[in-house]
Amino acid sequence: MKEELDNKINQVLSGWATPSIKSKKTVWAAIAAQIKEEPAQVIPLHKWRWVAAASVLLIAVSLGAFYSAQVTINTQSQKLAFTLPDGSNVDLNKNSTASYNTLLWYLNRSVSLSGEGFFTVKKGKKFSVNTKNGTVTVLGTSFNVLARKNNFAVACFTGKVVVANGVNTTIITKGEIVTQSVKQTLIKEQLAANTEATPAWLTENYSYNNKKLASVLADISAHFEIKISASSKINKLSFTGAWDKSMTLDEVLQIVCLPFELEAISVSDANVKIQKIEE
Repeated sequence: MKEELDNKINQVLSGWATPSIKSKKTVWAAIAAQIKEEPAQVIPLHKWRWVAAASVLLIAVSLGAFYSAQVTINTQSQKLAFTLPDGSNVDLNKNSTASYNTLLWYLNRSVSLSGEGFFTVKKGKKFSVNTKNGTVTVLGTSFNVLARKNNFAVACFTGKVVVANGVNTTIITKGEIVTQSVKQTLIKEQLAANTEATPAWLTENYSYNNKKLASVLADISAHFEIKISASSKINKLSFTGAWDKSMTLDEVLQIVCLPFELEAISVSDANVKIQKIEE
């Protein structure tokens, strides 16, 4: 570096007419004396420790704020309604869990769901419901999401809903429902003509039009908090009929079973098996 600087100064001085009283060597020495290399800035080790400690503290505070802003709602044998930060409403069915983050809400309107919930969404940015079975995305609408074990169904009551399960994506509008098959195919159908503006589990007035018996039994199971088992052949049967919250379990099972010559056998206090009537 110094040798290169000397050469440049000599090139410049070669074209100068120096005063007779000073030689080029004397002028160069005077200029070189004024040129100082700026020393490198050195941060003492103890200051680096303070910087590292401050960074760790900042990360810890940020993580603490994130997790303290996480809200989780669990229901067991009761239904629960709550309001999200933007004014959207959620009705959570029994044995369901929903969670969201208040800190990130206005950047990402997102709710995680396990179980079943009915959402009435305020218009605005994209709103997502994330489940292990798939994702539901809307802008402003009302819809019901069921995500229990391998069961995944989304019913649209107003507006438009995008349903994606990682393999397929479909769009449903008011009066349509999409269910997921064993092979993750999304099957779109029409809701029953007399369907109310909210899902049956909210009003507890159940009505079916050519519905697979597996779905009907699932509703009965959730409503009465019992386990109902049936063969795959029975589950594939299609049922048309209705029942409501005023009926007893025995009455509901008779309505569902008699048209197919089936019977309900009590295995235990909370376990019922559906089978063909034995002659």
